[in-house]
Amino acid sequence: MDSHATAGSKAVSFVPDGGVQGADGATVLHFGDVAGELAAFEAVCVLVSRVPASRISHTGADALELLHRLSTNDLISLSTGQSAMTVLTSERGRVIDVLNVAVVADGRLLLLSESADPNPAIEWIEKFTILEDAELSDVSQELVQFSLIGPAAGGVTAKVFGYSTNPGEVMSVDSPVAGAVLVGSEWDNLPRVDVVVPGAAAGTMWNLLMAAGARPAGEIAFTAARVAHGLPVAGAELTEDANPLEAGLKRLISFTKGCYIGQEVVARLDTYDKLQRRLVALESDGELVTGAELTAAGKRAGVVTSVSAIPVASASASEKRRALGYARRGSWDNGTVLRADGMEVTVRELPTFA
Repeated sequence: MDSHATAGSKAVSFVPDGGVQGADGATVLHFGDVAGELAAFEAVCVLVSRVPASRISHTGADALELLHRLSTNDLISLSTGQSAMTVLTSERGRVIDVLNVAVVADGRLLLLSESADPNPAIEWIEKFTILEDAELSDVSQELVQFSLIGPAAGGVTAKVFGYSTNPGEVMSVDSPVAGAVLVGSEWDNLPRVDVVVPGAAAGTMWNLLMAAGARPAGEIAFTAARVAHGLPVAGAELTEDANPLEAGLKRLISFTKGCYIGQEVVARLDTYDKLQRRLVALESDGELVTGAELTAAGKRAGVVTSVSAIPVASASASEKRRALGYARRGSWDNGTVLRADGMEVTVRELPTFA
């Protein structure tokens, strides 16, 4: 397997051999067994090439403090070798992006985003960078990112790098691949390790991770697992209309750190229980469509935002379709039956993965 440039949105993308590619020629849809790939998330450890994701370099003595002041989580206590997830919010408390902030070295941060477009985050941070010693650059074209997700993720990194990377840990290693950065996090209840390497080393890195026991998975299984675990993503659940509380990101908000951009709006929504809609899991017998309207008694009750293409067996032995969506207050309780495109849709608590 070799890495090579493609004509997709990223100038440098890694397209592993053996996978079925998407229309963009860069994204791998699957490796021939989407159901098996989905099961591997829970059973072992999957290896996903994060071509659609973005990587941002943030350097300078004031970079970490600046992000602390701009985003929802408490970052100021992070030191070299640590990471934390945080949300950039607008003055109106709406989500701009969700970032995994990795402190690679003193004054050197690596920001990982699931968004395909890093520009909104970069432009927002730069808007508030005035006298600070901090510089941003999009390094998505220079660095390739692989995600190890599943219970054996730490074991895979231990075999390859000699380190069992834990959530919140960041490691810079030069062997067996020079310039590699490991960023540990949690993907709902599953361990996740992002392995970021220079583009030229992508093929070598992929082969090493595969040889250590990781199972390849494509975007279809990745999306299905993300839906099952109730994880929002930019462009679907995370848009300029969403705030972090609606999107289920309360765990990424510190209510004791003090001010950040959008803090007053978010705090008021939480204190006075003013949420008007909430991210929910959806279950149906038929296939749902992204963007479909959810209704209750003929009135608009929400919208479908992400759909899993992989049906799963239910307790009744029939196959169920899973999706994510926003449901309005009064329609978001577990077991509520709504309608979409003429079919019944049942609201389920998150996460729904069994």
